Amino acid sequence: MAVRPPESPLQAALRRIRGTVHNPTYGVLADDDGQTRIAARVVVVTAREAAQDVPGVRVALSRLHRPGGGSVGQENAVRVGMAGQSTAIVLTVAATYGRDLYELAERIRIAVDEQVRAVTGLEPVAITIDIDDVFAAHSDIALSD
Repeated sequence: MAVRPPESPLQAALRRIRGTVHNPTYGVLADDDGQTRIAARVVVVTAREAAQDVPGVRVALSRLHRPGGGSVGQENAVRVGMAGQSTAIVLTVAATYGRDLYELAERIRIAVDEQVRAVTGLEPVAITIDIDDVFAAHSDIALSD
């Protein structure tokens, strides 16, 4: 049996980076007992739900993919990138007219960060909010899935 020297910090970091390249659609939480893989879709749903709970957000859309191809619903308005324990999130929302949109984006960012951490254990390293429409407070626009 050959004896190998212990792994250097650089080798350990490279091994972790290579592992994230093999699983770009999953966040990976690892400890001594094993690993937990969390699908990007889970982060999408968590982010969308958190955004929709913020007062002033009228619509936070996402795209559902049919098995075998094709999609159902609106344009892809929640996008997620994964690398190890980190995730980057882009949300496209519509807001209630008359709101301070910068302040609304900050509240969405805080809500999404807290909820993604609480539900998944992953670390949102970037949360980008795109506000692409506004609706009058009295309009009958419903929340979309």
